[in-house]
Amino acid sequence: MKVATWRGQSHFTIDEIPEPAPTRGQVLIEVHTTGICATDVHATLGTYLSYRPPMVLGHEYTGIIRDVGVGVSRHLLGRMVACEPNFGCGECVECRERRVSHCQALTRVGGFAERVVLPIHCVHSLPDKLDLATAALAEPAACCLAGLEMFRMPRAATVLIMGGGVMGLLTMVLALKRGAARTILSDPVAERRELAIRLGAAAVIDPSRESLREVVAELTGGRGPHVTCEVVGNPC
Repeated sequence: MKVATWRGQSHFTIDEIPEPAPTRGQVLIEVHTTGICATDVHATLGTYLSYRPPMVLGHEYTGIIRDVGVGVSRHLLGRMVACEPNFGCGECVECRERRVSHCQALTRVGGFAERVVLPIHCVHSLPDKLDLATAALAEPAACCLAGLEMFRMPRAATVLIMGGGVMGLLTMVLALKRGAARTILSDPVAERRELAIRLGAAAVIDPSRESLREVVAELTGGRGPHVTCEVVGNPC
């Protein structure tokens, strides 16, 4: 099968590798859609040092279960799933405390491939009405939700989101779903601010033309936001 291998900087190769086969507790997934995350771009620019070439990138992907290993129900064949791309050893302190990304034996399974094999606990069934391309946003949405769940949101909170890219907009929508009374989004790109308004932002700010501190103070009567989410994603 074919994979896209990152070789460093912006160089990729399309390579033929042996077909993967699921073993006990695993499933084989035919990849349908893989998103290109800003993390992937930062890796090619040398500003995300956790990724070292050569490797297969892509950690936001969906697909269809085409084969199962021993111990996995064959009723899952043909099931549409969203995928968790990383898994740990399952035994160390980090894994037991659900900090899998800190596991010293972490395995990353890149989605820039025709097929991948993952443990059954790393795949999540999708509703029939949710298309596989849209569902590739499940992984980034989960990251945004995990960030918001790290703290208790005050009742009727005002939430400031700094950064209006995909992750910022997802964070804003999820904050509203979790009970925020209003959201304020700051981003210098007009298209992003316009989209934020359509998605429910009470106010938007252009930090390249306005003082973020002064506008937020005015909007909140001098109090400031109850919660601030930095979602700029700029490593520099």
